[in-house]
Amino acid sequence: MLPLSFLHPALLFSLIALPLIYLILRVIPPAAKRVQLPSLRLLQGLEQKDPPTHKIPWWILLLRLLLLALLIIGLAHPVLNPEQPAETGSGPMILVIDTGWASAQTWEEQQAQALRLATQAGRENRTVRIIATAPESGQSAVQPLPATSADEGIARIKALRPQSWPGQPGLAAKALEGSTANSSIYWISAGLAEDGYADLAKLGNQLRVYIPPAANLPVILREPATDRPSSLGRIEAVTGMSTQIFQLRASDSKGRLIDQASAKVSGGQGYIDADSSLPVAELDGIARSQIVGRQGAGAVHLRPGLSANDRIAMISGETEAKNYGLTDPAYYISRAIEPFAKFSSGPLETILKDEPGIIVIAESGTLPPATLEQLESWIKSGGIVLRFASTALSQTPDTLTPVPLRPYERSLQGNLTWDNPLTIEAFSAASPFAGMKLPGDVKIRRQFLAEPLPDLDERSWVTLSDKTPLITARAMDKGLLVLVHTTATPDWSDLPLSGFYVEIFKKLMTLAGRENKQSGEAATLHPLLILDGSGQLVQPPSSLKPIEVAQFAATTPSAQHPPGLYGTPEDSLPLNLGDRLPPLEPLRDKIPQEQIISESGAQEIHLAAPFLTAALLLLLLDMLIALILSGLRPRVSTAAILLTLLVPISPAQANDAETASEFHLAYIRTGDPAIDHMSELGLEQLSEALRNRTAVEPAKVMALTPGEDDLAFYPLIYWPVTQTQADLTPAAAAALQAYLDHGGMILLDSRDGIYQSGQIATSAQIERLRKLLGSISVNPMAPAPDTHVLFKSFYLLSFFPDISASGDIWIEDDALEENVSSVILSGRDWARAWSGTTPGNDQEAALRFGINAVMYAMTGNYKTDQIHMTTILKRLGQ
Repeated sequence: MLPLSFLHPALLFSLIALPLIYLILRVIPPAAKRVQLPSLRLLQGLEQKDPPTHKIPWWILLLRLLLLALLIIGLAHPVLNPEQPAETGSGPMILVIDTGWASAQTWEEQQAQALRLATQAGRENRTVRIIATAPESGQSAVQPLPATSADEGIARIKALRPQSWPGQPGLAAKALEGSTANSSIYWISAGLAEDGYADLAKLGNQLRVYIPPAANLPVILREPATDRPSSLGRIEAVTGMSTQIFQLRASDSKGRLIDQASAKVSGGQGYIDADSSLPVAELDGIARSQIVGRQGAGAVHLRPGLSANDRIAMISGETEAKNYGLTDPAYYISRAIEPFAKFSSGPLETILKDEPGIIVIAESGTLPPATLEQLESWIKSGGIVLRFASTALSQTPDTLTPVPLRPYERSLQGNLTWDNPLTIEAFSAASPFAGMKLPGDVKIRRQFLAEPLPDLDERSWVTLSDKTPLITARAMDKGLLVLVHTTATPDWSDLPLSGFYVEIFKKLMTLAGRENKQSGEAATLHPLLILDGSGQLVQPPSSLKPIEVAQFAATTPSAQHPPGLYGTPEDSLPLNLGDRLPPLEPLRDKIPQEQIISESGAQEIHLAAPFLTAALLLLLLDMLIALILSGLRPRVSTAAILLTLLVPISPAQANDAETASEFHLAYIRTGDPAIDHMSELGLEQLSEALRNRTAVEPAKVMALTPGEDDLAFYPLIYWPVTQTQADLTPAAAAALQAYLDHGGMILLDSRDGIYQSGQIATSAQIERLRKLLGSISVNPMAPAPDTHVLFKSFYLLSFFPDISASGDIWIEDDALEENVSSVILSGRDWARAWSGTTPGNDQEAALRFGINAVMYAMTGNYKTDQIHMTTILKRLGQ
C-alpha cells in the first residue's frame, strides 16, 4: 500500500466540526404558537397529499457532509507516496550535485532527484544550499551558492548544466567544511567515483547518496587502439551497467558521416572496440567519433587535423610494387601510413607528378647532382623530405642532410661493444612531437652521429638517453628537411615496429598542411574550440588559459583546460577525456549501502485537484436537487447548463482550442530525452528564423504522441527516427495515416546522413524506419531533383548544392512533377543543424531548407505554376 500524507495537515482538524454541522442541519425551527381558528374546523378530517417537510432528508444531509469533507481534505492537499522527510538534521538541506562530464549522460535522473529533494525541503520549511562538484569555466575551485528558499533552490537546480570536464567531489567537501551542523546532506551523483570522492564520503551517516539506475550509468569513448586500424574507438562502461549495444558514429571535419559501427558493451569489461567494416583506407579523414544516444564530452573523441595532401611518396629506382619484402623500407612505411595516407614509390620524376606532401628517401646513397638540385628546389617551394639513414649514406655522404654526419655509423650492440641500446629521452619543445608521451618500446642499436655544431640542439627534434640526436630537422625557405638517424627497417632499431613510427608520419603530414613548416614557433597551445557539456564544439571563453607544449601530454582536462582542440586551425591537437582519464570506477562500491538513496519506483501523486473537483461536482448536484425540491422545476435549458458544468472541460480540449488558433511547428516524441530536447531546440531556432524572415509567425513548439495528440492542427511535423523507438500502436498508426490522407506532411529524419545519389544505404535507423512505417500506407520514395519546387518554395537552394543535389532528400515518387508529397525523407539530423550545434557552419543552409519545407507544406506546388513564372524571372533579374 502506498503511503499518504498531507501538505497542510492542520486543516484536517476542521473535520471535527462535521458532527456539529450535522446537529445544526438537523435542528428543526422552533414550533410556532398554536392558535385555534374557528374556520380550521372545516378542514378537519382532510388528508394532506404532500405534507410539508420539516426535516432535511437524510440523503441530502449525507451529500452535504460529504461535500464539506471533500473540500477540507482537498484544501489539506493529500499526497500519495510522498517523499520521506530528511533523516538527519534540522538545518539547511545541502545538495551536492555532480555537474562533471559524466552527469551529461545522467542529467535527467539527477535533476529530477534534486528537484524532489528541494520540494521536500520546502514542505519542511527548510532552506536549500546547492554545491556543484565541477568548477565553473576557468576556475580552480567550486563556488558554493548561499542558502536560499526552496523555491529559489528549485530555480537554481533547473538552471544548472553539466560541464565537459570531470567533477571534483573533494572540492565540494572542502567547501562544506565547518558548515554542516544540523544539516541534511544529499549527494546527487552521476555514479562515478571521481577525484576526492572519499573526502565527501567521510561525512558518514550525515550523508545520503543518490546513484542513477544501472542502465543509465556513464560510458566513455577512448581513443582507438593503435594495433587496430579499423577501430573507430573503444567504449568503456562502468562496472554495474547492464549489457547494451552502442553505436559509434565517425564523421569528418564538416560533420559528414564516414561510417558507423556497433559494439556490445557490459560494465567492467574494459575497453570494447567498435570496428568498422570499411577498408582502412576509406577511414581517412575522421575528425570526430561519438557514441550515438549519449550526451557530453565523454561520448566524443576528437582527432588531430591532418594535411589536405595525404600523399606520401618514396624515391625508388624501381616502379611501384604492391608486394614489398620484409627487408624493404617500403613495406614498413606503407603499413605505417596505410590508415591515413596514400603511398607510392618510384623515380623522382614519376612521383613528383602526383604532387606528394612528403617525399621519403630510405635506401639510396649519394643522390645524383640533378636529383639533389631538383629536391632542394622542391623543398624550398614548400615540400617536406623525410630521410632515413642507411649504410650507403655513410659510404657516400651528400649535402642533403639537416646536419653534417660523421662518416661511420655507431653500433650500440654486439660482441665488440660495451654499450647498451639507447632509448628516447626527450622531445624538443620546437618539434611537432612536443607534448607526446615518450615511447618506451623503442630501442636504438645503431645510429648515425651528427658532427658537433653550435646550433645542433636547435636542429634536434628527438634526443636519445646519451643526448645524441635521433631525429634532426632544418628549415629550407618554405620547406623542411628531416633526417632520422637510423634506418627505416628494423635492422638498426625497433623504431619501425613501434607506434612512434606512425606518429612521425602523422606529425609531418600536419606540418605539410601549414604554410610555414617551422614547428614549435609557439611555446604554448591556445584553446581553438572546446567541447561544451553537451559534447558540441564551441568558441572558448576568454577565461581559459593556454597549455605549455611540453606539458600538453600530461594535461588532464579541467575547468581551466576543457577538452577540445588546441593550437591553430592549421595545426591543432585534441585534448580528449578518453585519452587522459583513468579507468572508470563505480561509486556504489565505495559507499555503504545504508547511505544510498533507494529508488522506490513510484512517483508522488498529488490528490488535491481530484478532491476539490469532486467537491465542486457535489455542490452543483446539490444546487440542482434544491431547485427540484423547491418546486421551481427547472427548464430543460437550465438543467442542460448545470449538467454541462458537471462535466469539466478536459485539458486536451483546452489545448486543442489554443492550438487551432495559432501556427505551431511540432515534432514526434521518440522516448529519447536527448533527441527530443534537440528536436525542440532545433524547431525553436527554425521558428525564430520564420518569424524574422517570413510572414509566418509560429507559436511555441509542440511535442506530439500519435494516437494521443490530435495531429490535424500541424501542417508539418518533424519526426526524428531512433533505433530504440517503440513500435507504433494501432491507434498511433491510424492517427498518422489519417493525418497523411487529409493533407498533412511529415519530415522524416533518419539522422544517419548515409544517403547516396539514387539509393538509401542500410543503417540501423533506416531499418527501424521501415518497421515503423510498415503499418502506414506511403507511396514509393525517390530522390528529389534539384529542380523540384521544394528547393525553390522560398529560397532558391540551387545556390546550396550540398543540399539540393546531394541525393539525400527523398519525396514520394508521385510528387516529382505535379502532386505534393506527404512525406519528405532525409538523414541530415535537421534539428541539430537548425540549432547550430553541428560541427562546421551549415546552420544557414539548414535553416533555408527548413523554411522551404514549411512553405512547401503550406503552399504546395504553387511555385511550379507557369502563370507566375514571369514574376519569378523578374525577381531573379533584380
